[in-house]
Amino acid sequence: MENKVNSNITNIAESSSLNSMECLDKTVRLMKNHVQLYVQDSMKTQLPDIHCFDLYEEIRKVNPTLWNFIYVLTSNEEEEKIRRKNYFSWNKHYITEDRQQNIRLFPRLYITSCIFHASSPHCVQPLHLQASDIADKYSSSSSDLMTINSRLGAGISKNTLKRFIANRVMQLNTDNSISSESFALAYFDNLDKNQSYALVGSGKDKSGFHGTTIQAVIPKPSEKNEKLNTASDDYIQDIDSSKPVEMSSCRTLPSVIIKSLTEPNNFIGEPSEIKSNKFQELKLDDFHETELEKEHWNTFETKLISYGFMKDCVQEKHIVIPGLKTYLSYSHKTTEPSTFLSVAVLNDPVDSKETAVKTLNILHDRFQIGQHLQHLVVVGDGKSYDHLIKLKSEYGSVLDWVLPYPGDCHILKNVLPIFIKIFYDAGIKELAGIYHHGATLKVLTECTKFSVTHRFLCHV
Repeated sequence: MENKVNSNITNIAESSSLNSMECLDKTVRLMKNHVQLYVQDSMKTQLPDIHCFDLYEEIRKVNPTLWNFIYVLTSNEEEEKIRRKNYFSWNKHYITEDRQQNIRLFPRLYITSCIFHASSPHCVQPLHLQASDIADKYSSSSSDLMTINSRLGAGISKNTLKRFIANRVMQLNTDNSISSESFALAYFDNLDKNQSYALVGSGKDKSGFHGTTIQAVIPKPSEKNEKLNTASDDYIQDIDSSKPVEMSSCRTLPSVIIKSLTEPNNFIGEPSEIKSNKFQELKLDDFHETELEKEHWNTFETKLISYGFMKDCVQEKHIVIPGLKTYLSYSHKTTEPSTFLSVAVLNDPVDSKETAVKTLNILHDRFQIGQHLQHLVVVGDGKSYDHLIKLKSEYGSVLDWVLPYPGDCHILKNVLPIFIKIFYDAGIKELAGIYHHGATLKVLTECTKFSVTHRFLCHV
């Protein structure tokens, strides 16, 4: 059908005897064919990922003839002059190299999205989803605003957005995977979302959402051989991950997904009668630094000193250099970024023993402990780490696969006030007075803002 559409372009160009009405009729039919082809293809593909939205990639998905037609139709005088000077072909997407001119690509793509969405409401467009998601966020989930936007064609309705979110979760549960042979860490911490308005009642728990988030981190994603699905085995048997999840009228998640989070299977069993504490067997030799650790520390120390000298030397010349984080990462352009995966969100307080047990059961299921992975580093804040240590002592060998680790940022946050208290009068006070003044100096000395005190101590 694509060849037939392209042949129609040639026929229109060669038909010099056509009057204006016939020419318009043929042009409309040609553009309509392009629209129908796009809508049919989008219905077969998976749901769009608005988190990874790419303007130029979305433009390339549109037929070049249709895109160029809309571009020419909406071009101003300046754009027309530039277009006539450049090479222009109806069979190739026309996108200028001028950034100022490319700002107008977004409204043109939005016009195209409106055409596709008007042709078929089942044709889900990333721009419409993003516009509705932004409106839902900044209007505190106003149903009236979402309805108005939907009727104006500027977005989708709130019910359609809920269906999209539900289906997107189902899709991610079928193709989201964690490497079973790579070094992986699991992290659980509090997740707080306060509303702009307070509900009837008093107290923090009466407004917003306060729960627990569980995430997985893979430092080196390239080092993976075997895939492990994050969905449970029973659920994987019911869904074929090779097929895209279709948009349905269901606005809720399947009960099997909800049950796997709210009532996970008890994989760790009951507490052991034999209490054990492996930390009692630790020796001082277990804390000795390896040669690789010493090498990394010396490298970091050298870079830190060189950054301090460089910043001090260029300060008199009013030259601004990047921050410490940018400076340290400058020589590591090829560093592989880590992969972050959201495992679950629980409607339970994070600082409780029951939540820690539920988290371990979910991690046992998702990582298939004992089948594909033998040990897992589980990171938490001070209270969560305390629960993990006590659970390992209470359950014994059943939790040998759990390697508790206190969160780095939480350790630093607790150590910073001690550093300031001990060394403030030993030279830090004078340095702090040079670089910080007023309220910022007070925040630094009282350690009320972690980032300010942490960066200052790294610099000095």
